[in-house]
Amino acid sequence: MITVETALTQQHAYLRERFIRELPEVGPHYAALTPDQIREGATASVDALVRAIVEHNYDIHRRRWFEVAQMCAGMGFPVEEVQAAATRLRWIVYDLLHQVYGSDAAGELLAVKAVEECFHRGSLAIAESFDRFYASQQRQLEHAMSELSAPIVPIHEGILVLPLIGSIDSRRATLIMETLLEAINRTGTRVVILDITGVPVVDTGVANYLIQATRAARLLGAEVVLSGISPTIAQTVVTLGVDLSGIVTRADLSAGLEYALQQLGLAIVPLEPANGARNGKVAAAPA
Repeated sequence: MITVETALTQQHAYLRERFIRELPEVGPHYAALTPDQIREGATASVDALVRAIVEHNYDIHRRRWFEVAQMCAGMGFPVEEVQAAATRLRWIVYDLLHQVYGSDAAGELLAVKAVEECFHRGSLAIAESFDRFYASQQRQLEHAMSELSAPIVPIHEGILVLPLIGSIDSRRATLIMETLLEAINRTGTRVVILDITGVPVVDTGVANYLIQATRAARLLGAEVVLSGISPTIAQTVVTLGVDLSGIVTRADLSAGLEYALQQLGLAIVPLEPANGARNGKVAAAPA
């Protein structure tokens, strides 16, 4: 009785050429590949399968499809299309085995069982590879969102502005605290303006986060100015009984900047050309 190792070895070229021919039919992403890309990819996959069966090392096939999935995920392939490519190769092999074994049902069953174990591991490898890719993308997205959620803006030597937009929960509050303290320590900032104009709700929790940030900044030698206190927020803070008396507050960012400059002995004054005519520009100057 012919073994599955012999069958695949003898029909290696047939498997390779048939998979090359049929791979573009799997889906639009494979159809968009160049003939050279199709031939190179299909050849490597068939070679890995035959080698895995001959050497009784299914991990060869698993690693191949893990690598295929990595490449395809990076190129924007959906996982379903990559799984479909592996399935197409599976059915090509099954069709070949059916032809080779003919009426020898027992021999064909043994051969199929060996091949199926190989493809099963390959299918799991595809899923694992895509899971890792998606997890990596999610981490990158979360990192980008985190940076946007606590942007530090240096507006003058010794002055930083941290504009806050949207809701503030405990996770974001921790990020804000870490970002703020790292920036103060790195730049030697003396005044930080926390602008909450874009924060829709200031409840007890948010107020406590702001108080904690203020205290932590003071330990590093920086003063915090809280700007963007709207009438609604002021009323809410009073109603909740939150004590912000230890924090310098200003109604808007402009007033907060004016205060910060004063703390450094600076002020915004009009620029006057040599002829004495005002041109409407402003600059920070010693107060």
